[in-house]
Order: sequence, then C-alpha cells, then structure tokens
Amino acid sequence: MRILHLSSEHPPQQVFGLGRYVCDLAREQVRQGHAVHVLTNSIGGTDQDMADHGVHLHRMDYPPPPKPPGAVAPAMAFNLHLLQRAHVLGRAGLGDPEVVVSHDWLTAVAAERLARRLGVPHVWTVHDTVLGKTGGRIESSDDRITSGIERWASAHADLILVNSAEIGAEIRTYGGDPARMRLLHCGVDADAFTSRQSRTRLDAFRQVFATPDDVLVTFVGRLDLEKGIDTLVNAFAQVQRRGLKAHLAIAGRGMLEATIRKHIDDLGLSATVSLHGYLRGEVLTAFYAVSDIHVCPSNYEPFGLVAVEAMAAGAPVVASDTGGLKEIISHPGVGRLVPPRNASALSEVLAELIADVSMRKKLGAAGAAHVRATFAWKIIAARACELYNEALQAPTSTPMPDAEALGVPS
Repeated sequence: MRILHLSSEHPPQQVFGLGRYVCDLAREQVRQGHAVHVLTNSIGGTDQDMADHGVHLHRMDYPPPPKPPGAVAPAMAFNLHLLQRAHVLGRAGLGDPEVVVSHDWLTAVAAERLARRLGVPHVWTVHDTVLGKTGGRIESSDDRITSGIERWASAHADLILVNSAEIGAEIRTYGGDPARMRLLHCGVDADAFTSRQSRTRLDAFRQVFATPDDVLVTFVGRLDLEKGIDTLVNAFAQVQRRGLKAHLAIAGRGMLEATIRKHIDDLGLSATVSLHGYLRGEVLTAFYAVSDIHVCPSNYEPFGLVAVEAMAAGAPVVASDTGGLKEIISHPGVGRLVPPRNASALSEVLAELIADVSMRKKLGAAGAAHVRATFAWKIIAARACELYNEALQAPTSTPMPDAEALGVPS
C-alpha cells in the first residue's frame, strides 16, 4: 500500500507522543512492505527531502508549529504550508498515495483538502481531544476553534482511528459516526525499552535515585494536574507515614514543578522524594529498568504510552483506572489499577507492592509479556494497514466546506 502521513512533529526534534507514534508506525509499515511518505515540520530548512529507515520524509520551510495546547493561528498557517509543499511535490513526489493519514486536529484540515484533491480516503487518527483535555470546559477562543475543527473532522474523515475507547466516546460526543470509527491502540518497540546495560552498571545507576535498601517508586511525565502528580506525592506521604522504606523518583518537567517542590518540602518528603527533570533515550530505558514500581496516576490519559514503555522494560505498573490505562492494564495479572485522584487507594496498593517483592517480579514479567503480545509495532502497524484498506473500499466523503463551517474567522 502507498501511504502518506501528515504530522505536526517528527524526530530528530524533541517530540511528544504524536511524533514518536508517526515515526515508529511509518518505519514499521515500511518493514512490512508498504511505501510510506511523511509530510511534516521543518528542521530549519535542512534535509527537506530525505529517507529515514526507508520512510520518505518531506519537510516544508516553516518553523515547527506549537504543540497543544498552543495558539490556533500558527497551526492553521502550518496546514497551509503543508498544502503548498504538497502542491510542489505533486502526486508522484508524494508517492502517489492511496490513503492520506492525519494525526489529531493539527493536520486534519490539510489532510482533508489533500485527500479530496487526490481522490483518496482521509483517515483521521485521534490521539487526544481538547474536549477531554479540558474536561469538557471549552472556554477560550483557541479551544473553541480547536473543538470546532475536531467536530468537523469527526463528520468528514472517511475513517476515524481512536487510540482508546475513551477517545472514541469523546468523538461520539462530537457527533462522530461510530460506523466510521475503529480502535487502534498505540504501539511500542519493546526491544528499545529493554536495557542493554550490565546488572553492575544498572545497580550503580540506581544509586543515583535510591539506596540499595529502598524500594524505588518512579514516575515519568509532565508535572501537571492532568498527570496526577499531586495525587502521587500525597499517596507517597501516606506510604512514608507507615514507616515503609521507599524512595520516589520523579522524571519530568511541567507547570507544577515549583508547586510540587514546595509541596514535597511542606510534607517533609525532601529526603525521600527527588525530581530529576526530563529523561530520554538509554537513560530513560535504564530508569524504567531499575524501577521497583512505576506509577501512572493520571486524571486524564487518552492512551498511556508511558505505562506501556515501563511494562516493556519489566517494571510492575500501578495506574489510574481511566482512559487508555484501563485498556493497557486489562486484568490484575499484568498490573494494578486504582481510582484516579484517590491518594488513599494508591497508597494502599503501593504499600502492598513495597512489602511483596515476589508480587512485583511476577507483575513485571507478566506485564512485559502482555505488552509484546498486544502492543508490539508489528501488530499495530499491520492492523493500521487493514483499517486503511477498509477505508479504500468505502466511497470518499463530500468535499471540504469553507473556513466559516470550521468556525475559523475569515
């Protein structure tokens, strides 16, 4: 199959989950014999057309767009530049695509227009929505326009791929037709999260975060309310009051960093809770590998890629019973779920696992096997192409309406 992805971000620039998803998916689709092109952001005017693991990358001469939540106007300008670049490349330069795939609202407008010009299906892949991220409180003008684009894409894309049942419910709230909606989870390269370091080196690395006698509890993610970092710190304070020997290591940055640091000090946790900033690459893999318990305490989580990564590394995972996390941890044999925003419930599970090393090892091994059997890229990419083929069998949707129908000021 000939596939064209439109993505607002792509390595080697620092990217979030969306950019990593598109990069890994495209590479695996090439490995499975498909011809894949990606139209994406600029890296300062260099390497505008290049091959990456067999994927044909095309970039436009435009600064990278803001990552959500960001101003809508630059993102819409980015869509115009995508279309201009596509026009210059032409059908042949884009690989004569049989399907155009967009990712979130950030490229949906350009993808819909381009798909109609080429006479091929538009598959809209939804990683999250502004409706979910704001808890349904659409108040700012940017959020209103973003939700308008999401609602419009829900009505006009030929096929909608959602990464969890939670996102599917949000799209249905927009009026999206369930008959045009399919579930496609995110994938993971489990080998990439299997540390190649020796046990001796890992033990030395672990001492950066905790003493050998401590049970090391870890967190990876943005330091904001959406990720539930406040719930985790409060739960860990309850764990400490039980007299259990454990250390909480937090990897990430975010708007709540200063607040969390103060909260840690106010709770008297400065000796047992540490913040380590943003980790990536082999350092992140090693961080997962030395974790005795990894926690994903999110209040809202469209999918929960961090949980999959930690499980792939063999860490036992405790997560909130919300969004995609409850689909990742599909039964108690592969992880533990607790109600979101419930520090007491989280502290109970943490205390149980801190005291039971054999259960931690059992959950870690079962979780790693579960991830390889369910979320490996070879499985997810093959399923994606099955769904793209499904879109090819259906008639394309009606032409794109004008800007006023999107709620975009003229």
